[in-house]
This record gives sequence, structure tokens and C-alpha cells, in this order.
Amino acid sequence: MSLPSASFLVPSILEALVACDRYKDITEVVPGEADLYCAQSLKDRAGIVLTGDSDLLIHDLGRGGAVSFFRDIEPVPKDAKGNLRSRVYHPATIADRLRLPKSDGLRALAFELYQGPNKGFGELLSEARVSKAISSQPEEYEAFRKEYVCLLAQPKLSTEINMLHVLKVLDPRVSEYVLQFPFIAEVAGQSLEYNTSDPTPHIFLPFLFDYPLRTNAWEMSRAIRQLAYGLINLISPEDQRKSTVFEHNRQQGKLGGRELQLPETSHIPEACSNIVAVLEQMGARLPPSPTSEMDLWLAVAVYQDIEWTHQNSKPALVQLISQQLLLLEDQSNSEKNLTWDILQFMAQIEGSYHSFRILKQTTNLLTSSRFVNSLPPSVLRLHEKLQLLPSLSSIQDISQTIVTLRRIKATAMSETAHEILGIVLPEVSASPQAIHRQAKKSRKRDRVEASMPVPLKRPNNPFGLLELE
Repeated sequence: MSLPSASFLVPSILEALVACDRYKDITEVVPGEADLYCAQSLKDRAGIVLTGDSDLLIHDLGRGGAVSFFRDIEPVPKDAKGNLRSRVYHPATIADRLRLPKSDGLRALAFELYQGPNKGFGELLSEARVSKAISSQPEEYEAFRKEYVCLLAQPKLSTEINMLHVLKVLDPRVSEYVLQFPFIAEVAGQSLEYNTSDPTPHIFLPFLFDYPLRTNAWEMSRAIRQLAYGLINLISPEDQRKSTVFEHNRQQGKLGGRELQLPETSHIPEACSNIVAVLEQMGARLPPSPTSEMDLWLAVAVYQDIEWTHQNSKPALVQLISQQLLLLEDQSNSEKNLTWDILQFMAQIEGSYHSFRILKQTTNLLTSSRFVNSLPPSVLRLHEKLQLLPSLSSIQDISQTIVTLRRIKATAMSETAHEILGIVLPEVSASPQAIHRQAKKSRKRDRVEASMPVPLKRPNNPFGLLELE
């Protein structure tokens, strides 16, 4: 089984660009399809867009707009100047050479291909020159054309310029969520064509490499995300507030998701206070020095694992993997022998970090709004705490698994979480023989269960971590 592409690659690149003095002032996340904004920029100012999407050739780029593709980039010969070169396509010039109608350009040819995909190029070109398909199917062509022509709205700068700056650097998935609130879409200048009548906003979570026969690794940190989604209601007009959100996820190629209830606005201050309390209690018990910048968030992920599994009458993963760590440390190539339990736990850590990242970005949005002075003090305190969240480049990947597990053990994160939660730490057999037998059983179980259907999730308290109910 091949692994999917890096789930957090785009946010990582955006974060690096925003942190760079050279690019921070010209980097922004746009509210809608990037093609439309690139096309409008080329039409207004001319230039070249580097892309992997050939659809840009059909947009109206103006006389000076051009497109270059990632696949065409190659190193220059040693005796030539520069380091890289690429082909550059000028749609207006291409349309002129093909003698296509000036009013439609390459769109005329694209529409002929859309209508007759099995025709040869010569026949398509001849028909495009006389706008055959456009004339015979005017309504269908208008619908086709609208995909490549859009009147972009202007951002609302008068009262929310600080919010606009925050919107420009949000992770794309967070941006997609908040732009489903019309008042935020207006601030961002999102086109009215993207407005939806669906009262339930949607958000798509990135893929986590977890164990498909276990509960999705996003589940343990769900309460953090529910609070993040619900925070927007604090600054929303009453008629735009949302009561639910549909959260989409993917596990081993299978699409899933469900509708989640958002907290009442009256519950949000207490929820924020509870998270601040957990962060402070866990942080106070960590070794003062030296500690990595990820230690606090790693400790909170351990806390979430213990709290969730206790509520659902399951053994805590952190306890299981602490036993398996002893075996791994005795192996010369331990990273190739990671168990599913360990992979699941690492996915939960990643899910916890990104849930807090969503929460951080929504608090950034709230504190940038003109309503900042009316926000509950606990929201502002939480916002302050979340500024300690490290950058994406700091999170552990699979190559650091053993180091991460050792860190959890060395700093007694599991024991601390049990103490704060008031849960008795279960006794664990330290016998290497017993651990080896258990690990062998686990591997055998994994092979047997691999062909079994994924069991249904058990219902649980959506605000378990926050203790709201």
C-alpha cells in the first residue's frame, strides 16, 4: 500500500513563505478558486503564472498573460545562463495563430472538445473557427464559459482591515470553513457565486496515517475542533450563527464524516477556561529545562488519549506503546517494526496538534475583529496560550517516533495526565517475555482483522475534554 501525499504540505509551504521577509507581504490565501485570481492578476498586470493546471489556458488572461507548467521545468545546459528553464504559453497569441474567434479565444476550441471528445484536432479546430458548437448550444456554452469567467468582489476594508490580514494567511481548510459565514466572505471579497444556501458549513480534515480498524485518530481531539468551529459564532450576526458543522475525513482511502454539534455561545467561555487549565497544569508539571517546544502539546495529546480511552472503557494507547517501546529499543532497525498501536498513537498526536492549530487560527481571527473588546476574557487568555503552539516544521514525523516515545516516558507525561484526570494508573507487567507475547498477539490480530469491516464508532461525550456536560 502506497502512502498518500503529505497531508499538510500546502499549509507548511504557506507558513514558510509568510515567515520569509522576501515573500511574506505578497503571500495570501484567496477566498475561492486560485485560477480566477491568477487570471485576473494577469489580465490587470500581465505576467506569467507557474501552475500545474492547464485550465488556466482557457481563462481570459489578457494580451500579456502567459502560463508555464511545473512539468516543463528543466535544468539548463551547462553552457547556458541561468539554472532552470521552462516553456511559456501565451493563450492570446496561440488563439491568434489558430485563427480562433477573438471574443472566445481558446475557449471556443475547448468547448468543441467538450462537445465532441472523439473528434480529431483538425475537425475540432475547423468547427471552433466558426463557433459551431457555441452557436448550436448557446445555453450550454454560457454555463461552460462561467467556469472560467468570474467578477471578483472587492475586500471590505473599511472596518475589518485587521481581519482581512488574518484571512490572507489562514490554512486553506480553515479558510474554506470560515468563508462559509457570509459576513467573513464579505470581508475577504469572496465572489457571490460561492455563496451557498446550506445552513451547515463543511470542513475537510487532512488524511492521518492511522490504523483503519481503530477509531479515527482525529476523534480524540474532536472537542478542540468543535470549540474552534463554534468560536466564530461569537462575532457572527445572529442570523448567520451555525449550530452544527459537517466534518469530513478519510481513513485508508474511505471517505467518512459526520455532523457535529457546536457549543452554545454561553458555554464557550467555560470551555476556553477548561483548556487553559489543562495547558497550565500539564505545562507546570513538565521538567523546566531543557524541554522542546513541542513538549507541552505532546503532553496534552497524551492527556487526550488517556481521557478519551477512559471514557470509552478502552486501554490507553500510551500505556500499550510504553510496553512495546522496550522491544523496539532492543532492535537494530526499530523504525521498520513499528506496531499499528504506535502508528495510531503518532497519528493521534498529529491530529491533536492540528486541532489546536485550527483553534489558534480561529482565535487569531476573533482577536483581529472589531469585536475584540467584547470577547470573554477566557477567549483572550486561550488566544494568548495558543501563541506558544510551534510551527508545522516542529511536529514529529514517523522518523522521530522512537525519540518521541522516549520523551513521553522520560518526562512522565502519562503519569501526570493520570494524576490531573484523577484516574488510577493501571499496573503494567514489565516482563520482557510477557511484552513479547502481547506484541506477537497484536501482530497476529492485525493480520486477521485486516479483512474485517471497520466497526461502528461508539457514541461518546463530544465535550469530554472540556467537561461541559
